[in-house]
Amino acid sequence: MGEELDWITSYCLDEEGFPELLWETLIRFGYTHRPEYRIREYYGVGTQKCEVHLTIFQTPENPDWPPWNIQVIGTRRDDTIQNAARKALLKFCEDHEREIEYSAIRYYPVMDPSRLAWKNRVRKLQGWGQTENDPTLVATVKYLHSLDAYLENRL
Repeated sequence: MGEELDWITSYCLDEEGFPELLWETLIRFGYTHRPEYRIREYYGVGTQKCEVHLTIFQTPENPDWPPWNIQVIGTRRDDTIQNAARKALLKFCEDHEREIEYSAIRYYPVMDPSRLAWKNRVRKLQGWGQTENDPTLVATVKYLHSLDAYLENRL
């Protein structure tokens, strides 16, 4: 593990799950530089800790979108990386709600299931206004919502 204050920089190229989903989403919106994860593991008060600083760089396609960061502290490295990418994906979707409206990512992550915009999206999926949707899409969106709620409580 090295010294307590050693930081490792990674693009998390081999990480599946949220880091992969985050990068795939960013690519669709013109990002050319992978998110950068700065990671350090240490022991605090006798407990293993992991701190991740995730940086999203500016995209040349949308120069008015500034670079931004997410910071997450957890216990296990893998979980903390997943949580940082998940939070970055959520922030991206919140910051660019209008831009994501016509992409599949609009169904995930669920920003706030009580918001009218979210309720309208699910209602349309269930056939109120759109008949071309595959019924498995409705189930998938509901599954993602349940999975996200579960992960919110675990991570």
